[in-house]
Amino acid sequence: MDYSLMLAALSSLFWVGSAFEPMVYWAIHPGQRYGLASIEITVDFEACDAICAHYGKSLPCHAFNFRESDGTCQLVYEGGGQLVPAEGFHAFLKCE
Repeated sequence: MDYSLMLAALSSLFWVGSAFEPMVYWAIHPGQRYGLASIEITVDFEACDAICAHYGKSLPCHAFNFRESDGTCQLVYEGGGQLVPAEGFHAFLKCE
């Protein structure tokens, strides 16, 4: 393969990859979780993260609680910041 063609292919891959900005969440509040979750679903951690990152624009997901033992994901919107005992959950806050 010609080096210029390979360079063009690689640079286009980096360009496409840079067009997608991953949403970053921080694990916070050890021993506590957000108490006012709006939606509760059962999924794996990656799906919970992705759903929160891409949930509706009219009501953006602010954070989520996730319990690994049973895959429970609780989506939290603005104003859902009341902290309660963790009950096996870990709280994750969107970092913008």
